[in-house]
Amino acid sequence: MKANIPASINGDSPSATGVQDTAEAAVAVETSCAPSCEPLVACRHLRTKRMFIPAQAEGSLEVESERNDRAAYWCNITFSHLGCDEERAHTRLCLNHRRCYEA
Repeated sequence: MKANIPASINGDSPSATGVQDTAEAAVAVETSCAPSCEPLVACRHLRTKRMFIPAQAEGSLEVESERNDRAAYWCNITFSHLGCDEERAHTRLCLNHRRCYEA
């Protein structure tokens, strides 16, 4: 069974931004995964302002498939929008493929 991977990831078209491609790859993995696969879980050091609002705290770090997620995320180790590996912090980017990831 062939995975449903966007053309920008499998090399069929030029990439506009590396971050967008990485986020699309995460969504492609999540949506093409068989039911036996475990759901994607963001790094435990990822933070967002929604975590501190009681009405929005639950599920604030779920890996979202929305491309228009404009929430502010940061790494709780670097206290920056970049993680220890100098890559952007986001629920769709802070996954187990990064070397600084901790479950």
